[in-house]
Formats: sequence, C-alpha cells, structure tokens
Amino acid sequence: MSDSEFVSFVKGLSDWMDLPFSNADMVGAEILLMAIAISAGLGILFKGPPVLFTFIAKIATVFYTKLNRAERSEKARRIRGGITFIIFMSAAFFLTGFLLRLIPTDTALPLHLWAEAFIIGASLGTSGIWFASRKALDVLDDPVTRRSQSQFLKALSKDDLHTDHHDMHELARKVMHFQAIALMRYLIMPAIIYGFFGLPALVMLVTLNALDYACAYKSEHARAFAKPIALIDGVLYFILARLTLFVMYLASILVPYASNKKIGQALNNRAQTKHKSNASLVLSAFAGAMNVTLGGPSTQEGTSTNMPWLGPDESSARVSLKDIARGSGFHLYCTVCVVLFWFAFIFAF
Repeated sequence: MSDSEFVSFVKGLSDWMDLPFSNADMVGAEILLMAIAISAGLGILFKGPPVLFTFIAKIATVFYTKLNRAERSEKARRIRGGITFIIFMSAAFFLTGFLLRLIPTDTALPLHLWAEAFIIGASLGTSGIWFASRKALDVLDDPVTRRSQSQFLKALSKDDLHTDHHDMHELARKVMHFQAIALMRYLIMPAIIYGFFGLPALVMLVTLNALDYACAYKSEHARAFAKPIALIDGVLYFILARLTLFVMYLASILVPYASNKKIGQALNNRAQTKHKSNASLVLSAFAGAMNVTLGGPSTQEGTSTNMPWLGPDESSARVSLKDIARGSGFHLYCTVCVVLFWFAFIFAF
C-alpha cells in the first residue's frame, strides 16, 4: 500500500465512522506507523538499544575518554563536561533541523515523512529490547557462553557485570534492570518528548541519554565531568520517571502474571531507603510488577556502588531465566500501551 493509498483508506474510514480526523492527523498516524515498523526492523537487525542512541554513545565515549583524564583537576573536568554537553546538544538540534530542510517536501514523493519516521524509529527501543533479552537468555543458560559473552551482557548496563563466580542470578538481575530502564529511556521518554516538542527535541533527548550512558559513571574520577549532564538528566527524568510508573501500573492490570498491588509494596519499601533516584523509582515499579528483587551491590568503572535491594515483600533476588522472559512480555504490553496513547494523542490534538 502506497502512502497516498494509506491516507485515502484512513480518511475514508474516518468519514464512514463520522470521525473528525484532519489531514494532519493522517500524516501523524502515517509517520507513527512507519516509525514503529522501522524500529521493529532495526531491533531485529541489531538486537539491542536504539541505533541512534548507540551511535551517539560511541562518539560520546571518545570525548569522555579524551577529555576526562585523571591528571586534570576537578574544575577542569567539570568545565570539559559542560562544554561536551553544549556541543552535543547543539549539534543534535541544528543537524536535525538542517537535515529536514535539505529533504524536499514534494507530496508525490514524501521523503521528509520517511526521514522523520526513520529518525523516530532509530530513537525507539521496541523489538531490540526483546531480542536483546532473548539473546541474554541464551547466554545465561550456558556457563561457558556466559563467560565468553560477558561483553554483550555489559552492553545492557553501565555496570561492569563481572563477578568472580559468574553468578547467573546476579547477571539475570542486571538484564531485568536493563529492561526496566530501557522502558523509560528508550520508549516512554522518546514518545512523550516527540509528541509534545517535535523531532529536534527527540534527537536531543537521545543525545542526553547517550551522554549519560557514556559519561555518568558513579566513580569519583567521572563524577565531576558528568555533573552538568547528570543535573539536566535528573531534572528531566523526575517527571518522566513518574509517567513511566503510570504506564507500568496500567500494563500490570492487563498482564496476567503482573501485579499492580506488588508495585505499591515495592514503592513503599523504596521509600524506607535513602536511595531516591529516578532510576530506583522505575526499577522498584518493574520489580514489583514482576514480583522479584532487583538492585543490590554492583560495580561501575571498577568502583563498588551501594544500590539498595528493591522489590515487594517476600520477593526473591534469585532472578531466573523465566523472570527475564516475563520481563520481556511485560515490556511488550507497555509498548502496546504507549503506542495506543500515542495514537490517541495524535487524533486528540
């Protein structure tokens, strides 16, 4: 079905149902459908976080390595971190606008629609999260493979993910940690930012995520460099983490094996700890929905961190391969909820 045929079909359907859909609504729906298809295809191909995020994170890692040297003072690292933030965010904003201006807007060949849909699709984490979880299942199922592919497991989290005994339960917790954070950073956040602020803001969000991943390790050496990035990241995610919590709660009502009551227990247990980060909020909700315990001691850039245990009452930290599969299914339900909300937003506004 061509683009014009799709618009004609939906317009005819809306006229038959007497729905007040405008041409702008049709274009928005068309872009969204194309973006979802592109995101699913890229996820099948690359089996991991969104492609645009991965690309920017690799560039940001080079900046982090070159500019954040140990011999520099804390003030110098902080200044370089701020400059890096400004450079990357400015480039994301101007390059996106410049690219869209270069593409012709001829309605007979809507390349601008495909370009916008491709950027959105490359910014979303849909099937890539599911296939990464599937690959993690295969890796964790074999102790030998678990050792040889530790770098793949590390790619799912900023944690080093190296343990003396290669404990399967600890590594499985990290995979579920990835599923929870990916739901917020690679799905819900991009959908909200694009819906309200447009494509340049979406690319800037992906850039911020990539900078945070590449730079914001919790070690004394990196903290000064990442401070400007972490400050903006924390303010932005304060609101969006709570919207993620809402989507999780809604999905937990629909998913047979999830529990919305356990989400409340997990959040109450989190409130009794001193760890009030946005990530811990999302992680607690995900652990509650899946009735597992996540978090716990971990290592980042060679330094131990003290993440509290997060989860509902009587849950276990012995996360199994079955729990990872359940987490993938829950992520799928959340994806469906987000897409339905997105369509509702397009036609409502």
